[in-house]
Amino acid sequence: MSDVKRADVYLFGDSHAASISVPPGSAPACFNFGYGADSFFDMNQKVSYLIREGYLREGGTVVVEVDLHLFSDYREQLNNNDISGIYNNSPNAWINLAFPLWGDKRVLSPQYLLKPPRKPDMKKVVSLQSRGDTARFRSRLRQQLWFDFHLNALAFDDLQELMDSCDANNIRFIAVVYPLHPLYKQLIGSVVNYDKLMAQVKAQVGDHDFLDLSDSLKQSKYFRDQDHLNAAGSEAFLDLVAPLLSR
Repeated sequence: MSDVKRADVYLFGDSHAASISVPPGSAPACFNFGYGADSFFDMNQKVSYLIREGYLREGGTVVVEVDLHLFSDYREQLNNNDISGIYNNSPNAWINLAFPLWGDKRVLSPQYLLKPPRKPDMKKVVSLQSRGDTARFRSRLRQQLWFDFHLNALAFDDLQELMDSCDANNIRFIAVVYPLHPLYKQLIGSVVNYDKLMAQVKAQVGDHDFLDLSDSLKQSKYFRDQDHLNAAGSEAFLDLVAPLLSR
């Protein structure tokens, strides 16, 4: 917990947010609190911690990833409460750290304790000529957004709780949909009605700022795989978000 820094803006999300590299000395001061496989439940734990400890104050801003896969049953069941719960002093978090085979699926994600996420190669550029890269496009789709995909009600509840907490403390909430590789966005559209589902997410966000960047970066040079940005993509993302942060 000692790595948390005071900032004006905090980024939250899973590995998509965690891929964003914020330059030192950025203005406004920004801290990336994203972590691979975080769910809205995890983000709630972290926001509560930041408010309680005085890091996140009235007038501060949170930028929260609201990508479609965060509303999947897959993500809701495999959250990181065994890690993020430490920020809220959750007994379950401490128990799960000591006994990683205990706990229910809303609490436990032991694969992240036994095998921590690898640090990504931010210099990698996805190649549509690579069979491995294109195969990953389809395996990712099958894993999270297949034909029976629906928006998980618990994820909506957790997102609403997160927004309510920000509103109660006069903290600005900005919802952001991260860029998708054009081919992956096309594949998603072949199995689900992306626009209809995202409209439901936007309706949930309500009067809060909502920025959909899913179509914003059209070239492979910004991506290290189907939906994760590389170093160039991270820089482009910050340029896209900056005008909203300056309002």
